[in-house]
Amino acid sequence: MLRFLGTGDRIQLTESEKLLAQESIEKGAGIVKIDMPVSADGHIDLTAMMALLKEQDEQVEAQMKVYREKRLPLTVLSRLLGRELVDTWFGITHSTQHRLYCAIGTADEQEAEQALVNKAEEIVIDATALIGLQSVGHLNLLPKMFKHICVATSTYEKFLEELRHLEAFAVSSGTIRLSEGRLQMTETGEVYHQAKLDILKPIVAFLESDSVSIEGMDEIAWAAWQQLAKLEAFAEWILAPAFLAKSRNCAYYCDEFVMRAIAAQRDKVAGFSIQAMMRSAASRGVISNAEHHVAIMRLVGFNYDFISLSLDIIMSHLRATKFAKTELITKTFRQLEAGNYTDEHSIRIIGGLAANLWFEVDDSNMTSREDWIGCCVSSLNAAKVRSVALIQFIGALIPPLIEFPEAISGLLLHLSQHSGFSAQERELVAGMSDRIYEVVPAETKTLTPRTRAAWEKLLHWKKQKQLFFRR
Repeated sequence: MLRFLGTGDRIQLTESEKLLAQESIEKGAGIVKIDMPVSADGHIDLTAMMALLKEQDEQVEAQMKVYREKRLPLTVLSRLLGRELVDTWFGITHSTQHRLYCAIGTADEQEAEQALVNKAEEIVIDATALIGLQSVGHLNLLPKMFKHICVATSTYEKFLEELRHLEAFAVSSGTIRLSEGRLQMTETGEVYHQAKLDILKPIVAFLESDSVSIEGMDEIAWAAWQQLAKLEAFAEWILAPAFLAKSRNCAYYCDEFVMRAIAAQRDKVAGFSIQAMMRSAASRGVISNAEHHVAIMRLVGFNYDFISLSLDIIMSHLRATKFAKTELITKTFRQLEAGNYTDEHSIRIIGGLAANLWFEVDDSNMTSREDWIGCCVSSLNAAKVRSVALIQFIGALIPPLIEFPEAISGLLLHLSQHSGFSAQERELVAGMSDRIYEVVPAETKTLTPRTRAAWEKLLHWKKQKQLFFRR
């Protein structure tokens, strides 16, 4: 809940707001006491507080700019901001502007990481991976998939410190910040406090269980850490997992692409992220495909970047929500558009979605199939080479509807008249649709006799129609 407290430097505050303003203005990781003189008529001079908040906002914005542009690790960002890791994670994963840079998402990377998970018997897991697994409710997968799970002592101490800190203080009623020149009070309360506890408590309990081995750094790992210990951006709990994985010669489980890349280049340590973990768990039958799909869509909702999106995962979610256009689906489209959209994989998903939505959505759904097709067509605006993307998009429509040529006919007709395309593009779609009817029956060898007969019937009808209009 947001409340604007007023404009200018002199405003009237309630007693509780005075207490909050004086006692909970944070600067870095500490509490700063501010002198706020009170005039005879009871007004408070907020000049000093406004100046401090402005300075904080400028510092945070500068750090977030570096985070976005350089894809700074979340762990490093939390240290630079002077915030707890769990607070920083919540801030990024519930933001409308920022993303958690988990993985590149290329086919080669995904295959290599999944192969690593499949063969790994021992792993070292870092703080980001523990939070990621707990956030999707699958922390219990670790002992089912690996014989030996190592956690750096500093990682365990970091979580224990954050949990004790959270439990030691009363639930915060809110914070005050500067927004567009005005003081803004954000009321968080019990819900946010409990959400952080729901992440930290299970993680600490898991780390203290017999499933986990808490390991200090040996001489090799300690020597590597000492070379970087003087860098303010890093702390032992951030780098120790990679050093420990090197000294133990095992896989490194981390949900930050940059940290895995550093470990691979500097120390020749192979790592993987949650996308490979969940995909491996599903392929080995440790979780069901449905559980895998739900977990991936949760990660989309948490702004994890370049994760394992697929047509099946998105369609499973849409069917479960009765094809409602939710905020999560909006994020899904945004994620597909954010990368290199000329990549055939992304185009195949968008085209496949258009085909499936055209076929499955009916009048009982809140969002019409025409609106869904509009979303898919709009996604093409993100393409760097639109003409290539359009051809790939049309080609991706066919496979999901190969058994139903009449549905393809209706969809292509709709697209050839769609206002989201230019006149030239509509002409191109119409021309391609004419060619598709001839190519698919002739070139597709896997058509069943029934499906081939349907295509031949449609092709015959089309030729008869052409003859009729030529007369």
